[in-house]
Amino acid sequence: MSAARTDTQTIEVDADPANALALLAAAHRLPEWAHAFADTVEPAEGVSRWAARKDGHAFPPRVLVHESSRTVDYLPGEVGEIGGHTRVLPRPDGGAVVLFTQPLPSDADGADAARATVTTELRALRALLDHQPPEPARP
Repeated sequence: MSAARTDTQTIEVDADPANALALLAAAHRLPEWAHAFADTVEPAEGVSRWAARKDGHAFPPRVLVHESSRTVDYLPGEVGEIGGHTRVLPRPDGGAVVLFTQPLPSDADGADAARATVTTELRALRALLDHQPPEPARP
């Protein structure tokens, strides 16, 4: 049996799927819940349109949003780097399910740490969504 190469975790939230997607797509809000990804994210020029810093290291993250499929991909660089991937699904009786998939390091300790980090970050995301006002209606 080979070691897992990815980890997918989910949370269920009472937030409307559109509100969950809006928060996930707001790159500048990543530091509020994705603590391991970035300490700061600010608008910038260039392909990524964002400038992020993590532990003093600057990088141009790409946040790719596909609204019709309710997906958001977080890529830590301009090309070829692997990040995290989210999808928002509606729950049958209201609310949403947020799925997050990430690649795992090949070593067991690193993989366990990555899983624990995402568990913590999804809890922070749930807390934000539970206290977020509804998304304004679009014209």
